[in-house]
Amino acid sequence: MSALERPSRRTLVESCAVVSARSLVGLQIPSWNPGEVDVTHDWGGGVTTSFRVSVVTSNQPCGGVRRWWACPRCSRRVGRLYSPSPDQDFACRRCHRLGYQSELYVPPAARAYLRLLRRMQRGFTPPEGPRP
Repeated sequence: MSALERPSRRTLVESCAVVSARSLVGLQIPSWNPGEVDVTHDWGGGVTTSFRVSVVTSNQPCGGVRRWWACPRCSRRVGRLYSPSPDQDFACRRCHRLGYQSELYVPPAARAYLRLLRRMQRGFTPPEGPRP
């Protein structure tokens, strides 16, 4: 984390295991009845997670079909499922309340303004007039 980022209380997407719906591209899944797929994720060190997830489809404007996951918790159509740790199940970003690293950036001007506000709350008064 750089000096221009604030600490996060939420788990970040970048630190989670990801299962992408793009992995469904080569599979022969009928578009009229996508059904369910067994997914296995290898965490390394001999730890694996297996789960069953529903696949949903949407028609593309120029023809073709796009495949999506149906989140196991909320049934939303999502392109990726995340798991922060091996003991937690895979679900969408909303269900796990995950954030992005880019959400933590605070511009330098806003950082200076917030620092001045904190100092003023402690009794500091800025000098009057132009800067030297």
